[in-house]
Order: sequence, then structure tokens, then C-alpha cells
Amino acid sequence: MARQIILGLGAGQCGLELFSEILGRQPSTHVTCQQPPLLPWNRVEGAPGVRDRLTRLLATTPDRFIGDVASFYLPYVEQAVAFDPTMRMVCLKRPADEIVAGFLAALNQNPRTPIDHWSEQPRPPFEHHLLWSRTFPKYDVADRESGIRRYWAEYYAIADEWSRRFPEQFRVVDTEQLTTAAGVLDLLAFCGFPWSDQVVVTGKSPSVRVHPAPEPPPHPYPNPLDPQRCIVLVPFASFIQHDCDQSLKELERRGYPVRRVGGFSQIDQARNVLATEALLEGFEETLWIDSDIAFDPNDVEKLRRHHLPIVCGIYPQKGKHSLACHMMPGTSSTVFGQEGNLVELLYAATGFLLVRREAYLKVQRELVLPTTNEQFGKPMIPFFLPMIRPHHDGSWYLAEDYAFCQRARDCGFKIYADTTIRLWHIGTYRYGWEDAGIDRPRFPTFTLNFRDGGQVDPPGLADLADPAARAFVARHPWPDKKPEVPPPPIRNWLFPSTREVLERTIPEDARVIVEVGSFTGRSTRFLTDHAPAAIVIAIDHWRGSPEMANDPELVAWLPRLYETFLAECWLYRDRVIPVRRSSVEGLQEVAAAGLRPDVIFIDADHSYEAVRADLSSTLDLFPQARIIGDDWNWESVRQAVQAVCRERGLQCEVLGVGWRIRPVDETQAHRQNA
Repeated sequence: MARQIILGLGAGQCGLELFSEILGRQPSTHVTCQQPPLLPWNRVEGAPGVRDRLTRLLATTPDRFIGDVASFYLPYVEQAVAFDPTMRMVCLKRPADEIVAGFLAALNQNPRTPIDHWSEQPRPPFEHHLLWSRTFPKYDVADRESGIRRYWAEYYAIADEWSRRFPEQFRVVDTEQLTTAAGVLDLLAFCGFPWSDQVVVTGKSPSVRVHPAPEPPPHPYPNPLDPQRCIVLVPFASFIQHDCDQSLKELERRGYPVRRVGGFSQIDQARNVLATEALLEGFEETLWIDSDIAFDPNDVEKLRRHHLPIVCGIYPQKGKHSLACHMMPGTSSTVFGQEGNLVELLYAATGFLLVRREAYLKVQRELVLPTTNEQFGKPMIPFFLPMIRPHHDGSWYLAEDYAFCQRARDCGFKIYADTTIRLWHIGTYRYGWEDAGIDRPRFPTFTLNFRDGGQVDPPGLADLADPAARAFVARHPWPDKKPEVPPPPIRNWLFPSTREVLERTIPEDARVIVEVGSFTGRSTRFLTDHAPAAIVIAIDHWRGSPEMANDPELVAWLPRLYETFLAECWLYRDRVIPVRRSSVEGLQEVAAAGLRPDVIFIDADHSYEAVRADLSSTLDLFPQARIIGDDWNWESVRQAVQAVCRERGLQCEVLGVGWRIRPVDETQAHRQNA
């Protein structure tokens, strides 16, 4: 039996959804409403059109009757008839006054982004809709009502012409016909439904609305700096660094919507999807924050108060003497910190980048960026699509952030940076501005010279007055040259809950921290970063632990473990003392040197005997220290810690896989107050 294609049309606000429902109730019928992708009013040569749409509809379902209902098919009627001369098209029509009232009432429901589909240049605060405005014609009119009336007149003039040219395929009907049984049966017969199969479904007569106000209602957040106007977008690969997430939580406490999104394999796709969603939801600003950027929440307001279309904070690349941005040609130096200012950049990275709505909309409009992936339910506009640019006698591949900046510059925008904003790029440690020019020191104001940047030697270990302590440091020197070893296998064993216990426990004024079990130095670097005035004594025999025998990748690499630790912690050698001893021997040597640790972090051999020995020695030698441990999920660790605490009358607090023991004097005071 021949299949029948049905299209429903109409200028909008005219009963299209009701017509779709009536068709959908018929047997062996599959009819959709406004099937994406949306078709533009102005047909583009070479672009997919109605022929591609109808071919896809036919392949979607085996039902005899198939079709779609939408206003945007009108310019494609001739193509549709050429594709299938037996198809049927029904164009619904309501009086112009009712269409105007319906559109204005619908559009005024979202006062955050007042929409005018019909004006060539909408007057502020009106704007074109990111997706739908392309389905309407544009006119040189001053207000929406005039545009809607011209659209209605043009739409039905064209529809009347189609009904004269294609009387067998195209019919214009009054929407009232959907409200009577006779009218519905007439339409079903026109669409080809056999009389015996017709199911009568009628709707209510459309109510004549009171003409709504032509202007939209007031903005729900009148303060331009209201946090609800700005959405914070945080795409991430695997996890968000703790320092970053703490600041994000503070922004949420202040009322900012924060969207953390993982799972994208391509960062440009993530940014395109997130930016498109934010614009469709009506946000006026997007603040991009990378998951490895540490920042002061107060600097978000500082960035927004500039009221610039595109403005950012600057941070360095990890492990390089280079900034994560591209300065304007001819820039000889830039001042950062207290004496910093606004500077223009050629390209900015997206690690801490504020982009206002008008920048996105102008880029889309002037560069005619297409809307993609509508048919998959996640429409996105490729603002951040990487590009290749000519550069001197070669080419420059611009990644997603620089490519967006280039598109913005092509549309007349400038890219600015506020160099008073201090950001940290978290890697092996917290990289700051200074790392783009020198190693490690931190300053309230910093001038970075781009042509003749110098280097300085890192400071030495903090002066230790006691001769025994000095002798201890001298027995555990660093080599003169950084070991050349390949990067270690990735083993992220410092879990978030343990990091939280460390951050809660390490005092700000800590001077000495002992780490029992250091492996490649990930936790060593974490401790050093979170105790800026402390030295960290890393105790490890660097032969690995028994459980590593089951990991072939680690077994092959263990002979280089000590050299790998030195290489991974090389930038911290001014504050880290590597002690190549067993746990108990190392602790005894620290005590013999007269050093009194503020914190001791135990994460060495996980066997019951080893954990018990490490914890007992720590308590015997340093009863005043705060003791923290890891791997509470190991039964051997739990049993050993609980046994020692029972024997000594101590309390152990647990958070996830992290744990800590109160110092002896704190435990006694806690009991007295209990």
C-alpha cells in the first residue's frame, strides 16, 4: 500500500500542536511537531532542505502515514511537491490580531531575553532568538507588532499562491475547522485517511486573547551585577581540583549558578554545547573557569564590574616560562599584581574568561555560524571550533580558545585582561604569574618582560639554628642536576577525602611536616603547597610496597622510583628533605635531630604490622604532632589504627579514606570537657 506524506503549516500560534495531535491519533500514523533541524526562511543553495527531511522521515518509521507539522515549511512547498506529487499539506490560518496577540503573549513569558524574530536590527533590549529567528523573514520595522503583521500578510499571500498552484496537494483552512467533527473529518479525508479508519479528535475554539503589552515585563534581576545574570561554566576531564572547587562552592553560596560538566572527549565540543545552552537559557554572561585554576571568588565581581564584552584573568602555563595567552604584537612587558591594570591581548585562554551575551550573538550573526546537532537533541553553535590561520609564510592552528578570540576580533571586539587578578594554575604545584618568567618566588607586584625575561635561583632551605638539625639536612642532600627519567605511570592515590583531612588539619603556621611514604611525590607537593612556611621531610625507602608486585607497569619502573621522586619534586627542593630510610628509621632520625613536626602524614606499607609500627613509633617520638593517614578502606590499615588507639586511649576521626588522630594533649582536654 502506498505511503502518504503529510505536512502541517501555519504562521504560528494557530493550532499546529492540535493538528499534530489529531493526526497522531490516527491508525498507522507517525507525525511529529517541529522536527529538528529547523529550516530557515531563506533557503540556502547546497544546504540540506525539505527533500532530505522527507527522505529521513520515510526511513524513520514503517507507518503508512508520516509527516511533520511546523511553520517553517512554507518556503519549501514547491520542493516538497516535486519530491512527492501525492503528498498533502494543510496550512492553518487565524486572524492577524489573534496571531499578534498570541506571539506577544508567548514571547513576553521570558523577560530575561526579549525576542524579536522579525526586525532586521532589533532595538535593545530585544534580540534575535539563537535558534528560531532564522525561520522567520526580516523586515525594516521599529517594533515587533509591525513585524508580526507583515509576516502574517506575507505568509498567507504565499500560502494562497501555493493553494492556487497545487490545489490537489495544498489547502489553506481556518483553525476553527479543527474544533468540529465535520471539519476534522474533511481534513482527514483530504490527507488520504480512509473513511473507515478516521478517528475524530477535536479541540477547543482558540480563545481571543486580550492584546498584551508590546513591551516585555521588567527583568527579574534588575541589578546588572546580580549573580543570577552570570553562569559559571566548568568543563572538566576527570576531576576538579580541590582549591578550584572550594571557590566554586563559595560562588554558589553567593547565588551564582555553577555548571560542572564532565564526560566530553573534546573540549571545543564541550564549550560549544555549554555556551549554546547558556544563551538559550537567557544568561547575559558566561564565566569560563578551568578545573585546575585556583582563584579568589571576589575576583569574579572585579571582572564583571569592567562591563566589557570579553575580559579575563591571566595565568601561566604549567612547567613553562610562558603565559596561557598571546600578548598583542609589540608588547614589551606587562605589570601584574597590585600595580596591574587592564591590558589588551591578541588571544586569551578560557581558564578564567568572562564573555558577555552580545559578543556571542554578534559573532553568530556576522559570521553566519550554523546551528549543528539539532537532530540529536543538543543544538550547538560552533563558537569555539578550532581554525587554521595564515601566519607569515606558514599556518597557525588555533585551538578552541584562541579560535573564539579570533572570531570575536573579526567582529570588532577587543580581548582584555585584568592583570591585578591573581590566579593559580594547579599542576605539580600552584603556578602563578612569576612562573612565566622566573622560578618560585611570589611578589605583590610583578613585571614580566617578554623579550629579555631573566631567571633567578630558588631560595635555600629555611635557616635551621640547631646544629643537629643542620647536620640532618646535610645528610640528605639533593643532587646538583635534576635526574633525567621518563614520567611515572599515572597513579592518582591521593584521594579527595584525604586531601580534605589534610587541609582541615595542617595549621597555617606549620613549620615542619613529616611524610611517611612518598612514592613519586604527589602528596609531598600537596603538603608543600598547603604549608608555605614549612619544610617537608619525605621518608621512604623508595623500593615500592608489596602490593605493587601485582602491577607489571610499576614493577618495571620501581628501580627508578627514587630518581623519579627527585625529578617530580625538583621545583620544591628548597623546602623538601628526602630521607631514604625505612619508616621507623627515618622517624627516629628526625627525632634525634631535635625536630618537632607539626603534622605527620602516614601512607607507607599498608600491612597490619607495618602500619602498627609506623603509628606506634610516631606516637612515641612525637606525641604533640597531628597525625593523618590514608587508605582507611584497607582492612589491615583500619585494624592496625584501631588497635593502637584502643591501647593508648586515643580517638580516630575518619573521612572517606582519610583519617586523623588527635594529639595526646588534645585528647585529654577533650575528655575533660566531655
